[in-house]
Amino acid sequence: MLEETYEAVLKVVTFADKGIPIFIIGFSLGGNFTLRIARLHSQSKNKIKQLKECIAISPAIHPKDATILMDQKLIIGRYFLKKWKQSILKNRNIFLL
Repeated sequence: MLEETYEAVLKVVTFADKGIPIFIIGFSLGGNFTLRIARLHSQSKNKIKQLKECIAISPAIHPKDATILMDQKLIIGRYFLKKWKQSILKNRNIFLL
């Protein structure tokens, strides 16, 4: 999944003007992906040429552990389950239009 995301970023960057800097910003699980993309970028021969900064805000450092912990806490688990369902319904309605 990470390699696919990195390849997608490489493809999207080809549509940007060559002089425009690229910033990757992620929050929560997106922050985790941002950090992993930054690591992959630093190790890759195929660089994201215009990449200037990667910014991770409140990244999920251990997503699996965080998910297990949230599931164990009844109030938190219910809150996130409700938000997740709302998000799925909202996205479904957007994509079905």
